[in-house]
Amino acid sequence: MTRRWLVRRLAHTCTVWRDSGTAQDSSGEVQASWSALTTAQPLRFGQTTERFADEAAGFVVLEQDFALMNGTADVIAEDRISTIVDADADSVTAGTYTVERVIVRRDIGGKAHHVRLDLERLEAT
Repeated sequence: MTRRWLVRRLAHTCTVWRDSGTAQDSSGEVQASWSALTTAQPLRFGQTTERFADEAAGFVVLEQDFALMNGTADVIAEDRISTIVDADADSVTAGTYTVERVIVRRDIGGKAHHVRLDLERLEAT
């Protein structure tokens, strides 16, 4: 029952990119070569905002982008997330994000329920 509740709330989809590490430049150095691992991966994109006081700067606002995915999602830190769209294929947010941290949330039986990804914007498009 809980999984259906989660699946209904994964209102967005994205493309997950992983570095295959197979590209070489002209000098023979191995460079990042990004290939699409999955397309139309269900997720829930969101932002948290934290506001705190700083004596030097006054109030500081810290925004953190995050995504929630099903517990079976194949995502690791250092992957990239792009093309985040809603059910109508409208862009939710522009740009590409790096996955900075993967946090697996488990149910009472110890099975992976969902995954939280802390994201950092790589570039705006």
